[in-house]
Amino acid sequence: MAGYIKKKLKNGKTMDKHRLVMNVLPGFVVHHKDGNKKNNDPKNLQIMTQQEHLHLHGFGITIRPTQKFIFDENEMAICIQCGQKKYKSEFAKNKSWPSGYKSTCRECWNAYKRSRRKAVS
Repeated sequence: MAGYIKKKLKNGKTMDKHRLVMNVLPGFVVHHKDGNKKNNDPKNLQIMTQQEHLHLHGFGITIRPTQKFIFDENEMAICIQCGQKKYKSEFAKNKSWPSGYKSTCRECWNAYKRSRRKAVS
């Protein structure tokens, strides 16, 4: 993929550095939370399935997140869609998820719902 830092392996092959950092298994992808393909800090990387990654980037595949969504001590979290850190009150509620909130802010969730309505009609 273009824009990623490559690392040359001992066998002569090259591999994306973010995949090496996370020691990811085949069939999974590594998502850069801040969108910067060169920021390979483990805190910025998230392992997910291809389906989850496609959904995250708005390709319309409906999935449930596999990891817990946790707010910090200031009642803030990062929206998985827009990547912005927002207060708990700015997130869409969902009683069936472990945190009681969706992992997207209300603004992104509403945009997603609008896009789904357009796709159906």
